[in-house]
Parts: sequence; C-alpha cells; structure tokens
Amino acid sequence: MHKRETGTSASVKPRMIGRSELPIYTGLGITSAVKFAREAGAERKYGRRSLFDVRILDEAIDNLSK
Repeated sequence: MHKRETGTSASVKPRMIGRSELPIYTGLGITSAVKFAREAGAERKYGRRSLFDVRILDEAIDNLSK
C-alpha cells in the first residue's frame, strides 16, 4: 500500500490569491494592486469574497513592457 502524503507541497503555486496577498505578489500598495487587478480582469467574486487569478495578473504584468 502507498502512504498518503499530508500537508501541502512547497512546489504548488496557488492559482487564486486573496486581497491580503495581492500587494505582496504585485509589489504595489493595496489600493493600486486592487485597481490594477480589476483593470486586468483578474478579480473573481465568490459571494462577498474577492480572489485574484494569478495567471491573468502574470499576463498583464508581462504586457506592461510592451
């Protein structure tokens, strides 16, 4: 039998991040980070909770230099 691993792997990158993680990820202040994410179309609402799609953020950041 195989043992089931517990916990999360450090190599797993989350697809969605919360509002408190957004400024850390983008390097912007909270207000600017939320504005940037909304303009990029990365915000997803789940009830009252807002999450931000990292893939869309990455694409928007990559397109800043173009």
